[in-house]
Amino acid sequence: MTQEEYINLYEKYQEGKLTDEEIRDFLAYKDEFELVDYPWDNQKMGSKENIQADIFNQISSQINQKPKSKNVIWLAAASILLAVFSLLFYFQLKDTDTSKNKIVENKLNQGEIRPGKNTAVLKLSDGSEIALSKTKDGFIKYDGNASINKKANLLSYKGNENRGETVYNVIYTPKGGQYQVELEDGTKVWLNAASSIRFPTVFNDDKRVVELSGEAYFEVAKDKSRPFKVLVKDASAANKMDVEVLGTHFNIQAYHNEDFKTTLVEGAVKVSNPLQKSFILSPGEQSSLSAKLENLTVSKANIKEALAWKNGLFIFNKEHITTIMSKIARWYDVEVVYEGNMDKKEFVGTISREENLSEVLKTLELTGTIKFKVEGRKVIVK
Repeated sequence: MTQEEYINLYEKYQEGKLTDEEIRDFLAYKDEFELVDYPWDNQKMGSKENIQADIFNQISSQINQKPKSKNVIWLAAASILLAVFSLLFYFQLKDTDTSKNKIVENKLNQGEIRPGKNTAVLKLSDGSEIALSKTKDGFIKYDGNASINKKANLLSYKGNENRGETVYNVIYTPKGGQYQVELEDGTKVWLNAASSIRFPTVFNDDKRVVELSGEAYFEVAKDKSRPFKVLVKDASAANKMDVEVLGTHFNIQAYHNEDFKTTLVEGAVKVSNPLQKSFILSPGEQSSLSAKLENLTVSKANIKEALAWKNGLFIFNKEHITTIMSKIARWYDVEVVYEGNMDKKEFVGTISREENLSEVLKTLELTGTIKFKVEGRKVIVK
């Protein structure tokens, strides 16, 4: 993000007009702006907090002055940033080696648990596996008459005219991982942490079928002649729910021992369970299959909450602490242990998924109803 783009977001922030995605970008850039990765000497450089406050106050005052020329705003912000970073550069040059050692030492002492990242494993039809985060961009290989390519954090498939035998690939994300894949038909899938999708490298039949475990957001390519179906699995690999579509955008959450939820954003889907009748969802509706896989219901959806993970956010709407900690455990790859009574501990709020774990827990503790203790990668909830 450029300084000009940041100033534009800052103006919208002042007016209360930021979207969820813009809030995420704004918070992420603010984190970079806070100078936390630089060594700081309070005696030589003054209070870091005071200087940060001065920076934002000066930018804010420039924004609020009239006329609000974007060039003037950008130049004012750039001059402030240049002065601060020049100051930092000067002090860094004085003792580079000592500073680097202090940074490493501080990070080790802090024991910060970082948020998840774009990482996944691709399992090919022959059983071999490829760690995608360690694979260079470009062509990977052919599998089942489809070429597999990687660009940034997206894996894409492209078939050829000779469809050949149907073979399957699997992409799975670990705890603390997420990834994107574009299937051979053009369907786009975003995988959340601790999730997997099994799919044919080329869709040969008169229908398109994939298998999901965990959570994913789908943007299905339209093809009226070939319906698209998602078979939702549980830990036993048994089919527990079907979601059938023609062309639509929807999210499926299907983690083990949690309610299975299908949230429809656009189009129409039919949700069915082997033991019950099916439901056809309209945009803005959500189906829920109880954790015991007994009761399938439909209700009005909170779209922002359902898609928060995809937009880089945690959004809690009167959510119980155990549900919240399940999401946190998957994203930060930690173990959660409870001590004491967790009844009536519900929370409302929005937190960036790009924050370190300590910041997320600190925010929850501000309610005064919950306490956390972190031991290694174990979080004790009190």
